[in-house]
Amino acid sequence: MDCVETAAGTTMYLLVFVRGANLFMGDVHAAQGDGELCGGGLDITAEVTLEFDRIPAKRIEWLRLKNEEYLMVAARARPLMDAFRLAQVELIRWLEQDYGYDPLNALHLITQVGITRVGNVVDPQFTVVPKFPKRYLPG
Repeated sequence: MDCVETAAGTTMYLLVFVRGANLFMGDVHAAQGDGELCGGGLDITAEVTLEFDRIPAKRIEWLRLKNEEYLMVAARARPLMDAFRLAQVELIRWLEQDYGYDPLNALHLITQVGITRVGNVVDPQFTVVPKFPKRYLPG
């Protein structure tokens, strides 16, 4: 998905549709600007360590991520506006389902304090990552 938010210390919530599914990790970037305009980041060799837990009966539509500062969603689609919309809707659902926000209030809050990054615009599908600052989560 080429989103720079998939870094050390980030928790990723992946969608799994098949029992015994495998995971493929792609290239690791030392650096990548928003949009990955030229079709690649600064690729490096890396050793990646992952821990897995299964969360049964958790329904999500798109990859969810969180780190110390943000809740994030990564959605992919073409055209870019579809990826943008899908990612924002999934972030609103997350705030509603797990944190008790009213969907309209979540939308208004994201509009004021949210950050949205474009992961890439060079693949067949574009990646958009909205970020919600965790400091605005209820106590």
